[in-house]
Amino acid sequence: GSIYLTGLLDKSTSFRVRFTQNSCTNSNYSNEVHITLNLPAIGGKVDADHSVCRGTPSNWLSIKDFRGTISHWEATKDDGLSWFSVGKTGKTSYRSGRMTVRMGYRAMVQSVGCANKYSEPAWVDVAAVVRPGIILPRENSACGQLQTTLTVIGGEGTLKYWQKSNDGIN
Repeated sequence: GSIYLTGLLDKSTSFRVRFTQNSCTNSNYSNEVHITLNLPAIGGKVDADHSVCRGTPSNWLSIKDFRGTISHWEATKDDGLSWFSVGKTGKTSYRSGRMTVRMGYRAMVQSVGCANKYSEPAWVDVAAVVRPGIILPRENSACGQLQTTLTVIGGEGTLKYWQKSNDGIN
């Protein structure tokens, strides 16, 4: 008949019909119709969580294990409550500008005719500003020799080591 139900298609397929006239051996074909099936988008994951120093850009973030094309990249400053576009259409990697707060980054992946999918985000933490603190007591003096206890208070960051100088310069 003039209607054909294709059944469930799971790959791109072409169709045409063949016409003949009674018992004649000649025949003609109709135009060909091609049905393209696009694979659904897979969001993948942005690699990898890391920390940066305040005022520096993120490391390069790359999307892994995705299928489709990158529509754009998005960022969040509020742990994913709201996202905003940061552009970079078609790019599989992204690097932020100078960072001052914790941010999340994700990509929107699209496939023609299919629903868009978001990647799993990567989170970039910003290390606190380093503050050196104050050493107490501020000054000590004695005649001859002195052994005392010095204490640093109010420092922010990781204390790496103490330095000692006999001339106040080196």
